[in-house]
Amino acid sequence: MRQDLRERHHDATIYRYRLLRKIPFRREIAHGHAAAGLLCPAALTALHGWMGLVAAVLAMPLMAVLHLTVLRLTLRRVKSDAFRRWAFRTDWPGFGPYPATDASLRLFRRVHAHLTLVGLCFAALLYPWSPPLFIALSYWHLWMLAPRLWLLVLLRRENPDIVLRFEPGELWLYLP
Repeated sequence: MRQDLRERHHDATIYRYRLLRKIPFRREIAHGHAAAGLLCPAALTALHGWMGLVAAVLAMPLMAVLHLTVLRLTLRRVKSDAFRRWAFRTDWPGFGPYPATDASLRLFRRVHAHLTLVGLCFAALLYPWSPPLFIALSYWHLWMLAPRLWLLVLLRRENPDIVLRFEPGELWLYLP
């Protein structure tokens, strides 16, 4: 029995991460992002009347569902259980799916490349039938992705093997 415990302990993998830096999320940017979210319904209402408002209200949950679907398909292709490690967040740094636990920068980049491309293609698919809906879908898609794309721009020179951890108010970068 004692020998069996020693063997299991010897074979256990222990991960050690070294904190590289912390990136704080500024409240001013969060308020500006929220104000920009109110801009779409107001502009579409001014341009297209009540039809623009309906399109703006319907497009946001539709784009959120599309983001979750693309995320699930992308993560299923990469790893079967990776989707459980992501959660839908409504707090800053943005609205949409984010890693709930540690995630590699490489995976974060891959997921957001897929989200950007598929979301814009989906919005363009609906363009012939409803210009206000196309505008709203495109706007909400870019609005939801803007904070994450901003993070990717900040992290463009980082090693793709680093690990991201989203904490309240900041992003922690670890080197495995």
